[in-house]
Amino acid sequence: MSIHDLINDAVNRGRLFYLPPKYSIYAVKRSIFITQEIKDLLEGYEADHQWKIRGEELRADLDKFTCGRPIVATFAPKRERSVLWKRLLKSSEEIWEVRSHSEPALRVFGRFAEKDTFIAVTWALREHLDEDSEWNRCKQIVKCEWRNLFFANEPFSGDHPNDYISNARSI
Repeated sequence: MSIHDLINDAVNRGRLFYLPPKYSIYAVKRSIFITQEIKDLLEGYEADHQWKIRGEELRADLDKFTCGRPIVATFAPKRERSVLWKRLLKSSEEIWEVRSHSEPALRVFGRFAEKDTFIAVTWALREHLDEDSEWNRCKQIVKCEWRNLFFANEPFSGDHPNDYISNARSI
């Protein structure tokens, strides 16, 4: 089965959800598929008004990706605010974080199925990621969910951010 077939199967079974752009008039250039956990966050975590607003801000950040806007991405362990997409260290794991800087700052974790197709699996508050154990927990969730969804299929791999994200600006 191809990765496209596996994604479609996961969508049909309700394990993944396609995330079309919400805040853009531009055509879809890239794709994001999300788990129920990310869907709940975007729809207003625990039905709290503040979290509904925060979910909308995150949605706008993700729309930048799906609409093909230039994305600042890196492999380097940089903390610059301009970096929105970053592959985590231990490149062989192929785990990426999407940085959403509005308060409270969030990180969304996932992997690429292919160029311009991101599978968003889990998230964490940035303030909780000061502990290595929280980073490791998020990485383990991504790896476990990937196996559950895609079996022995490895995530997409590349040597440069542009290999993953078209129109990426690398720093």
